[in-house]
Amino acid sequence: MDSESIYTLPYTYLIGWSNLDLYYYGRRTARGCHPSDLFESYFTSSDEVESYISEYGRPDIIQIRHTFDTVDECCRWECAVLRRLDAKNSDRFLNKTNGDSEWTYSGIDAVWMNHQGKNRRVRREYIENYRSMGWTEGRAVDWVWVKKNDKSKRVATGEVDEYLQNGWERGRDLNHSGELNPMYGKTLSDEHREAISRSNKGLKRSKDFCEKTSKRIRGKNNPQYGKTGKNSTAFKGYWYTPHGVFESIEDCINNLPDDVYTNKVTISKWCRNNDLIVSFLSYRKSKYLQHYFTQKEAVGKTFKCLGFYRQ
Repeated sequence: MDSESIYTLPYTYLIGWSNLDLYYYGRRTARGCHPSDLFESYFTSSDEVESYISEYGRPDIIQIRHTFDTVDECCRWECAVLRRLDAKNSDRFLNKTNGDSEWTYSGIDAVWMNHQGKNRRVRREYIENYRSMGWTEGRAVDWVWVKKNDKSKRVATGEVDEYLQNGWERGRDLNHSGELNPMYGKTLSDEHREAISRSNKGLKRSKDFCEKTSKRIRGKNNPQYGKTGKNSTAFKGYWYTPHGVFESIEDCINNLPDDVYTNKVTISKWCRNNDLIVSFLSYRKSKYLQHYFTQKEAVGKTFKCLGFYRQ
């Protein structure tokens, strides 16, 4: 047993959703890893698994299959299992490879490159050679689901047109928005929602997972991008103030009179904590209060009495 294995216990694992009959077989070899990490601090490195967790919740099958003394033994075992299962061509597995040559680059300074839907890990010294053949850095989706009658399968993106010409239809894809979402136009029962809530309760997200999720839904990719007021999921009611009623705090601030200035933090505080009493000092510091109320009208009253609240 080498010195690293004293602190590291590599392992292979199986996770899956029994109701979907979908599974993923993987390995964990990072320095300091231990089987107790699985779905406590480590939630696999697969983007596909991540997308299924976000849509269907935590997998109900979480198993440690084997532990190993060395990283090499763990990698070889995983490759052998994936090839035996032919996981990348199986409708029941989310794995995209059968432990092909890219796995030999584990722990080596390599980068992902893609070309025509295919992904490959490439040593840095060979990057220019691949670029000259049209490869670019990064990873790309290299397959999509197609279906025919009761059958469905994953095929390479370059083969999709051929399947469509032979009577197959495009099935579920990584893009689940709008009508492509299998839940489009459907609603979940209260019991189903409660079951999903229980399965996710106490689930800790790793820092890496949070960073990836943040990048994926940042800016225009966020479904709430550009939505404000009652069109936003953040809408919890109207903002009532002496100068009007507004759908969002931004609209409230933007519609202030030209000679009056206050910020949204202050307005928000007055509306949310409107049982606070207006003091002489707060009145003297606020141009907003001085604009709408005399000292006698404001001091000693609650902000609710002055017309600040949410509803």
